[in-house]
Amino acid sequence: MSKRAAPEPAHRFLFELPYGPEEVDGESWLSGRGRMELRVPLQRDGLGVDAVLSFDWVRAYKYTVEPLCLPFQSQAYNKLVEVENSIWISELIRDRRERNVAHLDLSHFLIYVAEEGCYEFAAETWQYQEQSHGH
Repeated sequence: MSKRAAPEPAHRFLFELPYGPEEVDGESWLSGRGRMELRVPLQRDGLGVDAVLSFDWVRAYKYTVEPLCLPFQSQAYNKLVEVENSIWISELIRDRRERNVAHLDLSHFLIYVAEEGCYEFAAETWQYQEQSHGH
């Protein structure tokens, strides 16, 4: 009896990063108190800018190194998507109920960062902003 491959998860496009991999000269992840940020230094009109994609109320996250990213993850190249009907989120919510933890209102966010891999977050919200740091 052969196993059928599980269907690829559906995802909903949320945001495309306004820079390409050629513009990135290193990025960093910062975390603390339920918040995670992808911070990328860029040049905009001769000024230094940090492009910041942040996730708030992060309850779990996963990282997959680039060579091991699955086809559905690769569809999030340079984009933020929300994985719909996420099995991972369902499992987190089920575990929360078993442990009598307060209500979770989580979404499954996914982004594929060029030459890095795929980052996934179980979080409540996200936002993007550019912060000038001047020269």
